[in-house]
Amino acid sequence: MGFAFLEAGQAGRALETFTGIDPGTDDELGAELQFWIGECYFKMDRYERAAEEYLRVGFLYPQQVQWAATAEYNAGVSYEKMGRVEEAGTIYRKLIQTRGTGDQWGQMAQERLQQLGP
Repeated sequence: MGFAFLEAGQAGRALETFTGIDPGTDDELGAELQFWIGECYFKMDRYERAAEEYLRVGFLYPQQVQWAATAEYNAGVSYEKMGRVEEAGTIYRKLIQTRGTGDQWGQMAQERLQQLGP
């Protein structure tokens, strides 16, 4: 339901749906839910809160490296939306360092860094 609400432009209802799900001991589900919570805030143009929620993915679910990388990248985009390019650059550099430029997220982070300039 949460995805359907997001697709319909109803991020608030999607947020209610995602936050109402208890992942229990399923770390993959927890990481995915946390990511989508961040996505809801991003869609509501609440970029600071979105960045916070995205960054919680890696903090709360460090073994879920794919979800964490996706969320970190999106946190960088959130910082860009706020005009906080230094913080965005820090996140992108970290992704490049941990994932490498041969990885999808490392490569995308490298491209964002180049767009940001020196």
